[in-house]
Amino acid sequence: MKALIIAAGSGTRFGKMTENEPKPLMKLGDGYLVQWVMKSLVSGGVSEIFIVVGYLGNQIVNKIGDECCGVPVRFIDNRQWKKGNLMSLYSAKDVIHEREFLLSMSDHLFDPAIVRDLLSTESDSTVLLAVDRKYQQSDDDMKVMAKDGFIADIGKSIQGNYVDIGLFKMKSSIFEYAEKSVEMGKYQLFEAVKAAAENGDSKIMDINRRFWIDVDTPEELDSYYVQNYPKFLKNKKWD
Repeated sequence: MKALIIAAGSGTRFGKMTENEPKPLMKLGDGYLVQWVMKSLVSGGVSEIFIVVGYLGNQIVNKIGDECCGVPVRFIDNRQWKKGNLMSLYSAKDVIHEREFLLSMSDHLFDPAIVRDLLSTESDSTVLLAVDRKYQQSDDDMKVMAKDGFIADIGKSIQGNYVDIGLFKMKSSIFEYAEKSVEMGKYQLFEAVKAAAENGDSKIMDINRRFWIDVDTPEELDSYYVQNYPKFLKNKKWD
């Protein structure tokens, strides 16, 4: 299955660190942040990767190249990246022709077993979102209220019983929801997911406490779990 990685944002919370270098190219171990995302996707079973670039996108294209761990890598230019991350998904509508594909953020690290679980989980819904139970939720968490396996609501300002880990399996019908959202002036990814949910077309997959981490700030990049992620991935131990 193919995977689409959103890597178009400017990473404003990294301040001066991203003035001349995009966040996906932050160094982590002997690679870049987005490369570790790619390695997890490939290890989980992805056969081709598309990366949506925007802010300083040429740097990402030049440094990542056209291959990762033996699978081809292609790039999509999102010239409207400033509007919101839904535009990155929407920019792939004429490129991704498969019935199903994975969608990942470029700054969320995760156990490849989550990818394998997503690939093997049968779902008739447009959206299958990997979620985690998180009892102490922060203002920045993308919260998910789910009931009987379906997404009832999603957003940062709601009360949720799960959080979105930034990893999805989607059907191509998501582009229809994206188009309608864009036409309404809604440019955030969660708004298209919410539109699908309102149609009973978005489900969750609980990751059952498998490892993942969101890298939003320099402090998180320097944290123990992020800095040791390359070792975790190599040894397949998520302590």
